[in-house]
Amino acid sequence: MLTFEINQQLGRRISVKLWRQWLQRIETVIKIKKNSLLSIALVGQTESRKLNLKYRGKDKATNVLSFAERDIKQPKVPSLVASYLGEIVICYPVAQLTAKQSGVAVTEEIKRLFVHGVLHLLGYDHQRAGESKKMEALEQKILAD
Repeated sequence: MLTFEINQQLGRRISVKLWRQWLQRIETVIKIKKNSLLSIALVGQTESRKLNLKYRGKDKATNVLSFAERDIKQPKVPSLVASYLGEIVICYPVAQLTAKQSGVAVTEEIKRLFVHGVLHLLGYDHQRAGESKKMEALEQKILAD
């Protein structure tokens, strides 16, 4: 079971119920059985830009960043709770702009970004063609309600 903590610093608040529904859909499609925790942050362009520059070397705000715990090079500390997958950082203003350009509700765009971010935390990637097709197919399956 996936559980989460959320820090909605910016933008319209998205209900905990909705975040939970999205996670349950991911669990159903991917058949996740291990108890895991993830963090979600909705931030502004300044914070997104700082993080993107620091961790990806790109000096601009971006729609979503994923920081997987498995990628941290420090020794892991045993946990008494569920395993920690990592953090997803969504830039609300960028999501808002993309939603407007795509003609969808901002909540739908955030859902798409969230699903994309969770898949990254679970080890999926889109750097190579084969990986990209697999990840995209999973995203589409999860987003198909």
